[in-house]
Amino acid sequence: MDLNIYEVDIKGVDILRRIHADRARIEPNGEWILETGWIRDYDSAQSRFSPIENTSFDFPEKAAYFEREIFRPKESSKLTYLELANYISYLMKSGYNAIELQVELNKKIAFPLSCMVMALLGVPFSFSIGKKGAFLGIGLSIAIAMSYWGVAGVFEAMGTYGLLMPVLAAWAPNILFAASGLILLFTIRT
Repeated sequence: MDLNIYEVDIKGVDILRRIHADRARIEPNGEWILETGWIRDYDSAQSRFSPIENTSFDFPEKAAYFEREIFRPKESSKLTYLELANYISYLMKSGYNAIELQVELNKKIAFPLSCMVMALLGVPFSFSIGKKGAFLGIGLSIAIAMSYWGVAGVFEAMGTYGLLMPVLAAWAPNILFAASGLILLFTIRT
């Protein structure tokens, strides 16, 4: 199994101790039994090294800590907004990076509102297309929808990689397309 445990001083940015074991198990009472390994203590003046063999430890993580599954964003669609928010909070307290899930959480509100944004964008086109033909209007509608999906994908990827805040990554496509819809709405000739 190869278990490695690092005790770190976050404020001093320093490793205090490293525990290595070839195998580990958690007893029903929550006690950890580490087999065939060693402890390297960096905290003392001279770093100490000591071997361990079937040694018990009392770590704060119990067996239930490892039973919880970490969701991927594709599975987050099955959760409600509050369930996903609570899950993200749990992951962040556990030390996991939950930025990708934060983007998904914000998209749970932003994406349904994209229908209103598309309607706002469609009004100017309905007046400007006029007698040019229904096929031109349908073609423009498909092109606008595809461009929305592309822009949404780019911003989602930027949010996932930490280039944008999760809120901005989810809402940026709506903001851009709503702004362009308003500009077109105020510039059409009536």
